[in-house]
This record gives sequence, C-alpha cells and structure tokens, in this order.
Amino acid sequence: EEDEEDEEDEEDEMEEESSEGEEEDSDDDDDEEEIQASDAKVSSKDLEGMDVDGEEGDDEGSDSDMDDEAMFKLDSIIAAQFQLRRQMNKKRRQEDLLHLKFRVLRLIETYLGSGTLGGVLVCLSEVLGSVLEGGGGMEVDVLKRLAGIMRGLGNKAAGEVEGETVEAAYEILQKSVNFVAHVGPKKRDRAPAVEAVAMYALKVLAHRKEDKISDVAKLYEVALERYFVHQKKCILKREFFTRSFQNLPNLGGELAPKLKGYSESARNAFLKKEAEALLSNKKKRRRKK
Repeated sequence: EEDEEDEEDEEDEMEEESSEGEEEDSDDDDDEEEIQASDAKVSSKDLEGMDVDGEEGDDEGSDSDMDDEAMFKLDSIIAAQFQLRRQMNKKRRQEDLLHLKFRVLRLIETYLGSGTLGGVLVCLSEVLGSVLEGGGGMEVDVLKRLAGIMRGLGNKAAGEVEGETVEAAYEILQKSVNFVAHVGPKKRDRAPAVEAVAMYALKVLAHRKEDKISDVAKLYEVALERYFVHQKKCILKREFFTRSFQNLPNLGGELAPKLKGYSESARNAFLKKEAEALLSNKKKRRRKK
C-alpha cells in the first residue's frame, strides 16, 4: 500500500511539473508576440540608411533606387506644389484685401452721409488723393462702388459758403478737372469717380460767397481745349460739361465765348455739333433761371 501511495505522489508531481512547463512556454510565446508587434511598429523612416541585413548603409546606397530622371521628375513635382501653394496664398491675400477695401468704402459712405460739410470736403480730398496717386492698384469693382458713393452725395451746403470751405472745394475741383482733362485711356477707369467728386465740388461752389466763377472758368477752358483740340487723346465726353453747367449755372455763361469760337472753327462736323449743343444747353440754363 505504501508503494502505491508513493507512485501516486510521483505521478502528481510529474503532472504539476508538466503544467508549470506549459505555462512557461505560453509566457514565452506571449513575449515573442510582443517583440514582433514592437518590431512591426518601426516606421520606414527608421529604416532609412539601412541595408538588407539591417546594418547601416552609406548615403549612396540609400539613393541607389532613384536615377537622375526620377530625381528631376520629383524636383518638378515639388516645385509645382510650392508654386500652387504660393498662388493659393496670393489669391487668399487678394480676397482679404478686397473685402477690407469694401469695408472701408462702407465707412466712408457712412461718414459722408453724416459728417459736416467741412469734414466731408476733407474726406473727399483724401479719397481723391488715393485715386489720383494710387488708383492703379484699385480694382474695377472698388472704383465703380466709389463712383456710386460720390454720385449719391447730398449737397450739404446750406446758405452761403465762404472762407476755407470755398478754398477746399475749389482745390478738390482743380485736381479733379485737371485729371479727367489730361488722363489717358489706360487710366480711364478712374475717371467716373473723379468726375463725381468734381460735380460735388461744383455744388458746394454754387453757394459760394466769394466770387470764384472766373477761376473755375479757367479750369474748364483748359478742359474744353483738350476736348476740342486734342480730342483723340482726351477721354472727356460732352456730358461732363453738361452736368458741370447744371451744377454751377453761371459757368456756361462764362464759357460761352470759347464755345462759340470752337463752333466756328471746328475742324469737323462732329466737333461743331458738340460745341453748338453745349451752347444750346447754356442758353436753356439761362432761360430756366
């Protein structure tokens, strides 16, 4: 009986040892799987400069798979991407700048509608300077919007205008008329906004206390000469003079002798008809008064 009990104890010990061995094997298998998983996480970037055997290779070996043609092709692709990125950034900047300009125009329109006459003239002088000096950088839509704002200005001149207000209005008119009379076709997109500013200045001067009509007439004599003598290079239209006579009624009378002379000495039928039309408009204005 004792021998049988000893044999059973030995069998139990052998089974325990066997189970412990299996557990150790499974633990080893788990460790091996973790190592493999860890190796799998190594990125291709970490393998750069390594040869097939896992040893570090030289720089020439790492580029051996790319010939000159492939490298040139890759360079062109990279350059195209950079160029596209620059174009996208430039377009985005241009759009942002355009939105800013329209927001500024809204502020200008608000101020011109609520400011005093003196403040409006100062603002118009600044706007005019921006158009004359830097108008080449203004988009067509911005210039059109600006012209619309200028044409929509109400006349803030109440009673007689005198002193610095007259001088400010005359200075604005002088710059405006000189520009539209001499500007070339390449810059004609600025003309509508400048003409609208000139019309407003004439409305203000119509309320003047001091006599400025002779000075204004001299400005328009130059413009008439450009229109009738240098007509091919001049962008002015008859409507500019017609609106000017309407905004400053006495101006037509001051310019009547000049217009009569252009009518008599016109070098073609078109210019003769233009001069007669302006004279006729001047006479109509006088009868209405």
